[in-house]
Amino acid sequence: MVLVRKGVATPNPERLVCIAARGDYMKDSPWTKSLEEILKPIKGDTIEEKMENFIVQLVLAGHWGPFEHPTITLGIEGMSRVTLAQLTRHRLATFDIQSGRFVSLKRLTPHDFIWPPSFSQDSVKTRDGGIREITIPKEKREELVTGLWQKVVDVYSSLVEGGVPKEDARYVMPTATPVNGTMTVNARSLMHIIAIRSFGDAQWEIRDLVSQMLNIAKEWMPITFGTFEKRLMSKRGILAP
Repeated sequence: MVLVRKGVATPNPERLVCIAARGDYMKDSPWTKSLEEILKPIKGDTIEEKMENFIVQLVLAGHWGPFEHPTITLGIEGMSRVTLAQLTRHRLATFDIQSGRFVSLKRLTPHDFIWPPSFSQDSVKTRDGGIREITIPKEKREELVTGLWQKVVDVYSSLVEGGVPKEDARYVMPTATPVNGTMTVNARSLMHIIAIRSFGDAQWEIRDLVSQMLNIAKEWMPITFGTFEKRLMSKRGILAP
């Protein structure tokens, strides 16, 4: 199962958003002013209320530029090569990925590979929201898949032990092979990734991945991602890439 961990992140990210956004409308540099001076025109009795009102206003207005300043680094563990290919299509994030050229895969067992629910369930939801019945018995599916994966690992190990470079031997490995990685992304791009990968026609594994990302993001930028979840998540592709 894929696991997302929070790494390093911009401190006080929503304060940064407010400073950057207000600077668009100020004659003087916002970096020469206190936050109280910067947010003086914004409604609210306290600085916290002003920040919240301003950030909600920015999100609902689609003023996304200020949200590109805060960044967060996430550690991703145990995603399949399938999901890796989907995630790295988001080119506004930066990735470092565990290398099959240098890391041996000989240690893997069939239980380490990423197991889709349809390999065990009697029925699954289709991309259009329908239900598909699976006619191959669960035991037979598990036998077929685990047998294949064990054979693949055995072939890989034999090739490596016989002198074939790991970078070439890895070509026999399935897309269910688990991989770890590091991802750095700004808040705007993270909202975009979550927005388009959370819907029912996205694959189950990446939906799980971005659900964890959203939970982490709500702790990091509670006003921003709380507003994003409540007000915008129902609109597909609300954020332009």
